[in-house]
Amino acid sequence: MTRQRLHGLAAALLIAGFIAGVPAVLLVIGAAPWDLDLDSVPALLTRRDDGTLALILVTLGAWIAWAIVAATLLVEIAATIRGVRVPPIPGLGIPQYGARQLVAIAALAFAATPATVMTLPAPPVHATPSMPPDAQAVVPVSTPQETPSKANPDRPTSNKSAEPTADYVVKRGDSLWRIAERLLGDGTRYPEIATLNTDVLGARPDFITPGTVLRVPDVQPPGAQTADGYAVRDGDTLWDIASRELGDPQRYREIFELSRDTVQPDGDQMSDPDVIRAGWILTLPEQTPAAAAPAAKDENSAPSSAPAEGPRPALQSIDQYVGHAAAPTIDTAYEEPEAPTGDAETDTEPAHSWLVPGLAAGGVVLAGCVLITIRGHRRTQLRYRRPGQVLAPTPADLRPVEKTAISEGSTIADTLEFVDRALRQLASLLAPEPGRTIPVTHATLNTRALELHLSETLELPEPWTRTATGWTIPATADVGDIDVIPPCPLLVSVGQIDAGDLLLVNLEHFGTIAVTGDPDRAAGLARHITAELALNPWSLVVQTHAVDIAAELGDMVGYRLEHGSADDAEYVTRLVSDVRSTFEAGAGDPDPFRAVITSSTNGLDEIADLITSPGPRLGTALVRVGSIAHGSERLVLTVDAGGRLRITELALEVSAAGLSHEEAKACAAIVEVTRETEPVPIPEYDSEADGWRSHVDQAGALREELTEPRGEGPAGEGSLLPGATNDYVVAAATTDQDIEKLAPVVSEATSHAVIESDPTLDDDLAEWHDPRSRLPKLTLLGPVGLCTKSRKPPPSRSRPQLIEILAYIALHPEGVVSRELSTVFGRSVSRLRTDVGTIRDWLGTNPRTGRPHLPAGDASKVYRETKVAGYQVEDVLIDADLFRRLRARGQARGADGIEDLREALRLVKGRPFSERREKGWHWLFDENHVHETVAAAIIDTAHLVTTHSLRQGNTAHAREAVEVARVACPFDELSRLDQARVAAAEGDEEAAEHILDQGVFNRTDGDLGPVEVPERTKEVCARVPGWDTAKEQSTG
Repeated sequence: MTRQRLHGLAAALLIAGFIAGVPAVLLVIGAAPWDLDLDSVPALLTRRDDGTLALILVTLGAWIAWAIVAATLLVEIAATIRGVRVPPIPGLGIPQYGARQLVAIAALAFAATPATVMTLPAPPVHATPSMPPDAQAVVPVSTPQETPSKANPDRPTSNKSAEPTADYVVKRGDSLWRIAERLLGDGTRYPEIATLNTDVLGARPDFITPGTVLRVPDVQPPGAQTADGYAVRDGDTLWDIASRELGDPQRYREIFELSRDTVQPDGDQMSDPDVIRAGWILTLPEQTPAAAAPAAKDENSAPSSAPAEGPRPALQSIDQYVGHAAAPTIDTAYEEPEAPTGDAETDTEPAHSWLVPGLAAGGVVLAGCVLITIRGHRRTQLRYRRPGQVLAPTPADLRPVEKTAISEGSTIADTLEFVDRALRQLASLLAPEPGRTIPVTHATLNTRALELHLSETLELPEPWTRTATGWTIPATADVGDIDVIPPCPLLVSVGQIDAGDLLLVNLEHFGTIAVTGDPDRAAGLARHITAELALNPWSLVVQTHAVDIAAELGDMVGYRLEHGSADDAEYVTRLVSDVRSTFEAGAGDPDPFRAVITSSTNGLDEIADLITSPGPRLGTALVRVGSIAHGSERLVLTVDAGGRLRITELALEVSAAGLSHEEAKACAAIVEVTRETEPVPIPEYDSEADGWRSHVDQAGALREELTEPRGEGPAGEGSLLPGATNDYVVAAATTDQDIEKLAPVVSEATSHAVIESDPTLDDDLAEWHDPRSRLPKLTLLGPVGLCTKSRKPPPSRSRPQLIEILAYIALHPEGVVSRELSTVFGRSVSRLRTDVGTIRDWLGTNPRTGRPHLPAGDASKVYRETKVAGYQVEDVLIDADLFRRLRARGQARGADGIEDLREALRLVKGRPFSERREKGWHWLFDENHVHETVAAAIIDTAHLVTTHSLRQGNTAHAREAVEVARVACPFDELSRLDQARVAAAEGDEEAAEHILDQGVFNRTDGDLGPVEVPERTKEVCARVPGWDTAKEQSTG
């Protein structure tokens, strides 16, 4: 009997004892309620107390308390049996909570272990969550031509594949009994589920954790197209139907519009897209060709005989972004291990369908490396952005890997850069002589500290401190940035310790390494090691040679990753010769360090011999993958089919890292695509935008069709820059094209229309600056935050996510339905509705209208206009919108509008959308990168103000504007050139030259190194006296 079963039995006895035992005790001691003489209470109040009154009150209190708690327990028991949740009752929150917890524990006693489950020890759960934990998570995975009859619960079938099954993602509070009751209609059928999942549950079917993917009998046929339309099944939503039948969940509105007038079989009609009933018939629009066409099969995908892959994000269409050779047959698909879940009751982040499992859990270091790389690439591409442009968003089929890198890698990316600096500082202190090594065997890492484990006794200097197992340094230590080679550039992550720390192994220390065990898992770990060595910051001096393996990674980072084949005699000869030359050189640090990762046996034995021979530092590691291992390797990484990695030499067992075939291709594709991201025009609002938004793009600039060219000579009072274009080009760091784009002429009619479309701007701005204002204020132009005067604030730990949900609604003024929120945030519709209700209470009542700032879906403006329920905020002040409104009005006012632009810049308090919650805000990277668009708006506005101020000779205003731009987006080239021009105007030529030398001409971002100076920069420098000469000196 397991510990959970004992806890459940104890809780059940406690409940029974309380319900039956308390009345028995009260009766035994003579405290029967029918024996109380309540008529004597008035008399007792008028005479000396002898204890009788107190006894009456205690007796009444005891019976009332028993009745309340007993009733609460009975209600919770009934709700648990039925699988529903009891709504909170005012005044009974504490007893309800206690009863709910007690009943939940007691339920563990009734999850009996089926006799068909093996009692051998089983590996931990490694199924990958693929859907939100609170969502209806049944996904058919088998669709046979003929549906077999229901399985007999008393006689499990010997062939699991003969029965149609579906995947179910475990939610909080689930048990096998509850899942069977909800999905199969009978809780006693839970042994069928246990039998289908013996590989996952092992001998503990009574203990399941949220996020685990279980196979369940698929007894519910999918909704089907009928002659009259689509027949709704239980659990359907318009969002899901649009996704499944039309290929695009956003088309749910089309289904609603086509079906809203249909009289349904029960006589009702659809009035709310969030409410549909089983049996209703819906009219579907014609499918688009893309939705109707079946997905093309990847010619490099795993053969059909390979193990079935768990639910994964769509990564199939990435071959157009990266070229690669056909993958070896060993590189088949496999399910990815998840991070240890710990306590089943822990409140974890929701799972998202786009999550790439190979970059989570043990792959977090790689996620951080991918994030560092693509972040560096986008910073470099910002150099080529011109006013009125923004970097193109990532292609839709690569967004899963980008969002995963941001979600999982953002928590570790800064730590990885710290590790690089800390290792280089350590090398400068302990191993200043070339060729000397520090005997690091492995390391453990979390966001708080790095711990090194050494093979021999060595004293490390401060800020390193000794622990029971090694030497550690906190991630907050000041380690500087010293330009030396890290002491262990072949340090690479291989998995995650069950406690949560990441395990890194120093391949150079061991020299020869074998990766064995399950072939698919071993290949996955090899891909992971190859990709990480090609990307991580301390391996910049490493050249990785992938021989007959990981071909799908392509040329991920130029010289850092090279692919070859053992059948290519010329390639093998050259590789062996290069390693031999390093060996024979006899001194100094290797150049380069090398990692040779191979699944072939041909021609590489000499490298192993050189590695194991006594001699100078070779800086080379040979990693043999699969059955080719010789058995003489100094380190053996054995990974089983369940994803557990055993390292006997280190006495460790961890959850293995690993990349599937498609995940490796996606990582390579995102690196390659972001290396050459093209700037595109700032997007406009859609055609249905109203009010001020109908006149502007998403950066607040007037639409091009509403403006007129500047023409020759002075532009006149209709332009923000009324003088002649050349006057501004001579005075500032700008070009003719910039002036034409940012300061066109606006006619009087357009000016009047734009100003009239936003009559409350001045009132809203006054409210924003008034600390006594009762209107809520959402801050996005800096650290994310919300200021309200509400008397119903939510708990502090839930505020970050509630602010994120509010921001999503506020930045979608057209309205947001609950199903969309559910998909975006990975939570159930009911949970999101609860969250929206909490936000509604937090925002309070609008003092201007007396209505809530966040009305109910069927009371919103969009519902009144379209009869489609959706969430919209009313009179919630948003600094990003105030900025765009001021910019639009400023441009409409022409020469008088510069003050509006300066007022807009005063709203900026830091980098837009900074200090947002970790693992949140993924939606910023869907379609248009809103945060990047807002940053571009700030840069362009600051450039306008700087240009105008320099032309007027007002360097103070120019300095003020450029400093705002540098804070908001420090990597944009416009603001760097503006900064240098302002410094020169102030007479500080030395500062201007330093900015140009370090920040422009010799600038580096990430692994790309110095790049060609952009054409706009060349044009600006050619017009400023002395700048073109400085450029030639820097690049010469």
